Amino acid sequence: FRRVLFRSGLAEDRGHASLEGRVELEELRPSSLALRLELHDLRVVATRLARARASGELVLEGPPEALEARGEIALGEVRVRVPDPADPTLEEIRILSEGGSGLEAQPDEPDIFDRAALALRLRVPADSWVRGSGLTLEVAGELELRKRPLEPALVVGSLQSLRGSYTIHGKRFVLRRGLLTFDGGLDRKSTRLNSSHMSES
Repeated sequence: FRRVLFRSGLAEDRGHASLEGRVELEELRPSSLALRLELHDLRVVATRLARARASGELVLEGPPEALEARGEIALGEVRVRVPDPADPTLEEIRILSEGGSGLEAQPDEPDIFDRAALALRLRVPADSWVRGSGLTLEVAGELELRKRPLEPALVVGSLQSLRGSYTIHGKRFVLRRGLLTFDGGLDRKSTRLNSSHMSES
């Protein structure tokens, strides 16, 4: 076969997803893809630190060595937990990140994600919450994930704090307003909090 056409679906408690498109084959290996993934209120994140549902569309096109992905996703029921420093989850992450063989790391060959291009818009609606370590914060906004082939992914956009509070040393502060802006990466140099104002309650 030189072309495979297919349609597939996935359903859970109240959401579902569908994937359809075609895969071109050359010597029984994929040579080109044209796929469309549609999400309808599907739970896409369900971990100890975060959960969220998603609705929208993602399109994948091109050869595997130069895929282009684009789409728009609206998130729902976003809940993010900021772990306490003593949380065992962080200890597990720390152990994994500090592991190593002691050998000099060799540069990896670019994989399918490294070679891909990405243009994805994420909409975060109101009633999205970040909680934990004294923080309770409702946020909303839009983010864009952009990536060129063989370049790191960038995050551009902003999240506005709608309401919230922060408790430290027994004192509770109410957050009146704030804007978290992303100018590229996820490090401190590319992320800033503007026009924040907190008052003790």
